[in-house]
Amino acid sequence: MRLLVRALMLALAVAAAATTTAAPTDAAARVRKNWEQLSSPQQTLYLDAVGAAMRSGRHLLFTKIYMDAGGLERVHATCGAPAWYRKWLWGYENMLRSLDESFAAVTLPYWNFFHDSAKRLSSKSTCGDMQGCSAFLTAFGGSAGEDFATPFAIDGEFAAGNCVKQGVAQFACTDASGAQHCEKCIPRGDWDIDKSTFEFGASAFPEVMRHAGKSATPIETLRQSMDTRFHWNLHNLLGGVYETRAAAFDPIFVGHYTMVDLAYHMFQGCSKNESRPALTGTCSAGDGSAVSPSATIPMLLEGTAVEDHPSTAPYFAGVGTTYADLEPSAKYEIDPFLETLLKEFYPSCSRATTPALHWAESVVMPDTNVTAGFAHAMAQCSKSTLTGTNTNDEAPFTAVTCELMARAQNGVFTNFSAPIRSKFQAPAHVLPSCIDVLAALVTDTMQLTVSAECKDAILQETGENTASFATKTNGFAVVTRGRGGGIKYLKAKKS
Repeated sequence: MRLLVRALMLALAVAAAATTTAAPTDAAARVRKNWEQLSSPQQTLYLDAVGAAMRSGRHLLFTKIYMDAGGLERVHATCGAPAWYRKWLWGYENMLRSLDESFAAVTLPYWNFFHDSAKRLSSKSTCGDMQGCSAFLTAFGGSAGEDFATPFAIDGEFAAGNCVKQGVAQFACTDASGAQHCEKCIPRGDWDIDKSTFEFGASAFPEVMRHAGKSATPIETLRQSMDTRFHWNLHNLLGGVYETRAAAFDPIFVGHYTMVDLAYHMFQGCSKNESRPALTGTCSAGDGSAVSPSATIPMLLEGTAVEDHPSTAPYFAGVGTTYADLEPSAKYEIDPFLETLLKEFYPSCSRATTPALHWAESVVMPDTNVTAGFAHAMAQCSKSTLTGTNTNDEAPFTAVTCELMARAQNGVFTNFSAPIRSKFQAPAHVLPSCIDVLAALVTDTMQLTVSAECKDAILQETGENTASFATKTNGFAVVTRGRGGGIKYLKAKKS
């Protein structure tokens, strides 16, 4: 009898999908764009859709999918992760479209944090901290708020931080039964600390592409490089619920992971057809099971496959169940700043040579005049050199960017917190990339020689004289937040 009732519930859910799911899941039906290239009405519509999802409890459902121990935890930090997240994003987008006829054409925006990082370092910009340089973070409510008075728990995962009630955060609810006992705030870290940077530069984008392009396993190398160069950094610096196993509870998660999905899409799109790598290779999942294109993606809600769970079946109908099914990505519009980075670092991937990618019709976006020059300056720093016994195949422009951030935030950097180590499996020996780079400079196991072209370009775009880079002389500080944390100073040894 239970099986009959369950089958009936599932049939009703799928039938409902035929009338409530507003658009098919094929990539041609939607184009995902940079948040800053959406019109004001489009941004408002998306925020309204997310608010509706949070009020209805459907956003919480997708947080629970992210947290289910039998799902992502099995393939996290493996070659199966890119397809897992891609499937999650498809389902979330379908869910938003199903909520109301007015949301029928909603698509997920991506958050171009590389662009925001460039704004922070350019002297042509007036912003002075992470939040102030990010229209995306500001639009989603920012980080201002008092400490939450009681323990904030999301399906058993506890979070602390500023109780943010602005924007969509006011609709936050951990009560699956509805709005009976809603917190109406999201715990977040301090995004507006004066002089704070993202602690990775726009240089991180060409750097991860460069490393992947030289690898025999390019997509896996791209995944690992993104984790260590900016992905874990964002979870770490944004703090609050975002550095816990319930990170998807904060709707900024969607823009962040859509940008990561776009990076895979761009790398594949820029590859020649004969060398285009598959999104999913072959590896072992965390539980020892095999990940391969023909294997089933373990995406569960309450231990049940999302395609079979009556609460989520409508959103995953037609999305696919195997890793190979998620090989096609959504259609993305490449924004002007990403196009500029390609032009400066990978000119072989352009509008003329790569029609497989969808390029923005407008070549202008907010602060284009600020960030385009900075991208060019970074490219000029490719002519600088790194030597020594500990270069780790870093590009010179990465070292220059790290030095700029050291000057911007008074030589203080943030180490991965204990939650990032445990929840996101950041190994104990792995440090944020700029800490690694600057430590090598301080210990003189790596030497940076700045070219004349780089010196002139950086001075013009940032107002900083590379001859004044002082990390090697003055050292820098590394802060580890939370229990067991502290401050460690790395200084050059006296000769």
